Amino acid sequence: MENKVNTVITDAQVVVILTKIAELNGLITPFGITLSSEERLKLPKMGRNRVLFTEDALNAGAQYVEIKPRYGNTEDGLKDLAVCKQLDKVLYPLLSATQLLMDTRIQAGSEAYRVALQIYGEAGDAVKHKVPGIEPVYNHLKTQFESANKEKDPIEGTTK
Repeated sequence: MENKVNTVITDAQVVVILTKIAELNGLITPFGITLSSEERLKLPKMGRNRVLFTEDALNAGAQYVEIKPRYGNTEDGLKDLAVCKQLDKVLYPLLSATQLLMDTRIQAGSEAYRVALQIYGEAGDAVKHKVPGIEPVYNHLKTQFESANKEKDPIEGTTK
């Protein structure tokens, strides 16, 4: 099987990346907010395909007193829309970088895991053939394999 990742990421590279992420978090913290999972689910979403509608509706609400919302503030809505547009300029390239990292992580993990599964299988065969000293190694791997199958992976979003 082809090893697509076949590279080394140095500790120095990781430190540089983490430093840049910390810098980015520092820039975002003054205006960023954190939502609970429940809040994320409940809020109506304005995806990229709803920006034009939102902009037109807010501009119409600002222009025509007759259709201004009773409980909402059109001016605040326009400010929020401007924030969304600015965040999109940052968010979409960041999502692209995140996807690149996740894809590389998934591929590298898959490549390592395939080899590990082969070793696990060979260890099981070695135990069946009573190869000396392998049974404790196999039992250790078996325990880890079975417990890992119960854990959900936050990166891959699946049960291992």
